[in-house]
Amino acid sequence: MNARSILVRSIAVAALVGMAAACGGSYVPADDDGADFGDDSGSDASNDASDGSGGNGSGGTPAGTGGEPPGCCLAAALCDSGDTEIASKDDCPAGAICYSNAVCCSVVWCAKRQPNCDAFPSCESDEKDVSECEANAVCTTRELCGNSILCQKQEGTCDRDGEPDRDYVGDDPASCLLIDYICPEHTTPFSNDCGCGCEQPTDCPDFVNCEPGGMVDPLCDSSECPYTERPV
Repeated sequence: MNARSILVRSIAVAALVGMAAACGGSYVPADDDGADFGDDSGSDASNDASDGSGGNGSGGTPAGTGGEPPGCCLAAALCDSGDTEIASKDDCPAGAICYSNAVCCSVVWCAKRQPNCDAFPSCESDEKDVSECEANAVCTTRELCGNSILCQKQEGTCDRDGEPDRDYVGDDPASCLLIDYICPEHTTPFSNDCGCGCEQPTDCPDFVNCEPGGMVDPLCDSSECPYTERPV
């Protein structure tokens, strides 16, 4: 083999090695690629067996194999329109609906947009707002716009007809907060779960007889006990 052939062949081998490395593998030379690049007389052919320069190479991988695994795409995960991105699932706001979106190698956690609401719940007409449910009572939690209250059902607790010494001006504690009233002389204000108003002393009689012709009760002409009935 002349010098020009040796040069051409060396360039070709170098090119194959470079291509294999670019593909992430290694180049394994063929049997004839390992021949000694001596002169063209062939006198050095006998040395091929002794110096080990020929033959098959050992180790390595087939050409064109191996290399880095495929990379992630460049797209990024986003929340749905109008929703808010949060750091993680654990950061989901109370009462909100949260979800995750995944695209390529990115994941994002999002909280759904909540409608604007500033209303506050209220108890039914036969219930009262309590901080703790009483023993044997029936209680219901009422929620609205993220706010909640505990309502306890009232069963037969308000018997205004059985309270002759009281004059109710409000039927429940909530309405009493909005009412301004002044109690008449000889009475005092009161409030309870059934409402509010004014009450006279409990020793006042339920009624007195003020009809003419008999003994007239002193209360008939007095401002005391104003809620005592005075038939005439």
